[in-house]
Amino acid sequence: MKFLNIVAPAVLAASMSGAFASTRTTYDLILTIDQAENSPFCSNTTPVGIRGFGCLEIGQSFHGSFSVDSDMLAADGTVYGAPIYSFSLPFGDLIYSTGPSNTALSGFRGPGLGSSSPGFVVASGAVVDLKGDVHGSSDAPFVDFWGNGTFSAVDRVNTIAKGSLVVAAPVPEPETWAMVLMGILGVGMSVRPKRKLEQHSTCAAA
Repeated sequence: MKFLNIVAPAVLAASMSGAFASTRTTYDLILTIDQAENSPFCSNTTPVGIRGFGCLEIGQSFHGSFSVDSDMLAADGTVYGAPIYSFSLPFGDLIYSTGPSNTALSGFRGPGLGSSSPGFVVASGAVVDLKGDVHGSSDAPFVDFWGNGTFSAVDRVNTIAKGSLVVAAPVPEPETWAMVLMGILGVGMSVRPKRKLEQHSTCAAA
């Protein structure tokens, strides 16, 4: 019985976590420049209205993130057109974002123009890479994801960059942590009354 008292709440918490909190998974996205070719217009002398990356340097890293529906992680392969809840990628002086901080994003390209998201490469139940690109109006500036751990980027003044792309381990959503804590509390509460009952029975026998 003691075993059931411990296991049952844990199983319930796990199932509740799967039902509610695992619907969305957030990943970190890291782009690191290996090659950079700066345009003469990459500095503050960039003409007004021309959205550029600014001057880039080899070794620079830019950190972003995106959130996707966890259901798309069920099978390995490349998933195109999946819902994307958020996407943010600062790159140089620009921010590509599906939120209010966006300064350059016009759309995504998966297998063709007009895609609602890039392609997500899924392996072993997780997003491991991206395919396609994120681009500005008139297809520039853009950052291309090649699906092999690399990217390339070009802005409107022809500042060019290439480098590595890393999709980092998923970050649990706040709801996930809440459900885990509820499961732990459930386990504690199921064990605690049993211990008190055992202590009372021992005292009565004495």
